[in-house]
Amino acid sequence: MGRALPVTGVLRGGLLALLLSVAGCGSWHGPKPLQAWKAVGKSEEIVALDKAAHTLVAVQSKAEERRPDGRLALRVELANLSDKDLAIQVQTLFRDKNGVPTGEDTPFEPMVLPGMGSKIYSVVSLRADAAAYTIQVKTP
Repeated sequence: MGRALPVTGVLRGGLLALLLSVAGCGSWHGPKPLQAWKAVGKSEEIVALDKAAHTLVAVQSKAEERRPDGRLALRVELANLSDKDLAIQVQTLFRDKNGVPTGEDTPFEPMVLPGMGSKIYSVVSLRADAAAYTIQVKTP
């Protein structure tokens, strides 16, 4: 009978990656990386203003709702993809239904994301005419 060939580390890793990719079809794929600011238009909701934010911060979850008084409430869970704590700053720019700024941009809010962890950023528009937004994330 023939001898079984030894499975090398590279081959074993490739087989494992293949099995995980096939088994994971249709399942959760982890946090969504932020878009780079220069690549976005008015339709992007959450963007990175620098390379560190683009590569180290991701969106874990996002929710938006209209309050009874008409104001737009946002809740975004931002995840740190590195194993070290990461200081970031977050700002929201609100726009009306025509894409015109409502003039109620928030100041940059400092946050520290724990290594391989996440935190919630939440904000509520001051005016009921806010229909769209862009949340900007940068490192200090």
